[in-house]
Amino acid sequence: MKKALIAAALCLSAHTAGALEVELDKVVHATGSGVVAETAAVMLGDSRHPIIYPFALSFGLGVAKEVYDSRKGGSGFDRSDLAADFIGAASGALLGRGVYLYATRNGGGVGVHTKF
Repeated sequence: MKKALIAAALCLSAHTAGALEVELDKVVHATGSGVVAETAAVMLGDSRHPIIYPFALSFGLGVAKEVYDSRKGGSGFDRSDLAADFIGAASGALLGRGVYLYATRNGGGVGVHTKF
């Protein structure tokens, strides 16, 4: 019985590892969108919609890039790239909002704090 459980666990972990493999391109899409959204969220922190505007800007750039890729001779429109852009834009906008709120509540600026 113990050997069967170990074999099942090994099969499950091998299947899970294969399912979790992510193409480098998707990581680049998510990271790029996240950086754009986070930067915009910090810069637009006092705007009327401090999360929606950065998200829309970042995701809009991702959509524009996929439309550009869909042209003749391009690499083609890829919905999974858009999904990675969506995840990056959403997480970046939320993270940037958190950075903005932290900075404005703790000294008024983003920088190195020397108090421990």
